[in-house]
Amino acid sequence: MKKEIRSFYSEYIKVPFENNEIRNKLKEDIFSKILKNNLLYKYISFTSDTSLNDKKLTAIRENKLWFAAHHVLRDNDPTEFKVSIDTVKVAKSINISIRDVLSLVETIRELNDVCCLSDQLDEYMWQYYANNHSGCCCVFEIEKFDMLWPVLYCNKKEINYTRDFIKSIKNLNLDNKSINKIAFISPVLKDEIKYGREHEVRLLSSDIYDNESDVLGGRIMERKKEALGYTGTYYSYEKCGLVLKKIIIGKNVAKSIVSKIQDLKLNVSIETE
Repeated sequence: MKKEIRSFYSEYIKVPFENNEIRNKLKEDIFSKILKNNLLYKYISFTSDTSLNDKKLTAIRENKLWFAAHHVLRDNDPTEFKVSIDTVKVAKSINISIRDVLSLVETIRELNDVCCLSDQLDEYMWQYYANNHSGCCCVFEIEKFDMLWPVLYCNKKEINYTRDFIKSIKNLNLDNKSINKIAFISPVLKDEIKYGREHEVRLLSSDIYDNESDVLGGRIMERKKEALGYTGTYYSYEKCGLVLKKIIIGKNVAKSIVSKIQDLKLNVSIETE
């Protein structure tokens, strides 16, 4: 599947920015190959932290998914949204300081918040992302593919964005292939050896910058989210293009949480492993 995902991104970045019809068709085609029965799985862990558990249950009741800022994700993977760039070469090529190059790189990392799902319902995911079956799994059907991106598992050290970064700065055009590559591919690169068993699919969104009255003031800036204490935001299932079809409760979930899930009255099937 790695070959097909690489091919998808190679074609995707060539499509003009405004041509959503072709872009969505490419996404539909790749996800038809990745997914079984058009379903995605969101694993949710429950722990001894009752306050956090209640926040997660409230999100489920309100039909919302949490999108995390990249600096939150780096606790699990320090390389999140990172790409290899020769900062000295970039600085010389576009006649700016190395510090300015680093600032641009960090600013790009600020763009998207991410929600992580999987295309697999399996033991590995239950163990590591649902607290050893002490959590639940929300099963979603996909209605729209706009925010969905397949993760490309690879050796990240072998992928160098120096030339693309130079090209993107020299030609700030949304149809620039290098800009598209940095914007759409760098957030979905994951180390194959460490994380390949996750079979991850990502939801990406930069909408938090759309409104000047929001917490980030409509302006992107390096390390801004972390400095402001911003850790992420919620988006409705509808906006994400997803429909909740079922909740599977892990076999080790506490009875008190099972009762709370059943009391959510979601009008969907609730099963136990």
